[in-house]
Amino acid sequence: MLGPELVQTTNAAIQKIRARMLTGQSRQKSYADVRHKDLEFEVGDMVFLKVAPMKGVLRFEKKGKLSPHFVGPLQLVSEPSVLGSAD
Repeated sequence: MLGPELVQTTNAAIQKIRARMLTGQSRQKSYADVRHKDLEFEVGDMVFLKVAPMKGVLRFEKKGKLSPHFVGPLQLVSEPSVLGSAD
């Protein structure tokens, strides 16, 4: 099996693999969506703020794995906005 036949069988195998991957992904997504809960916050709630990890930056006098991942608890003073739209 050489030439165009090999290319055709390879393309067919790739299409089957992609279809099976999409099936598995959609199944996992449906499992995750059932368990997902939207978070609701109100003014005055106490929350922890996640600190984005940045390489090479000293946070709170500690480096690497020892630096804290969350800061707080902090009290909400205004209505939280949708992620990415800080007005």
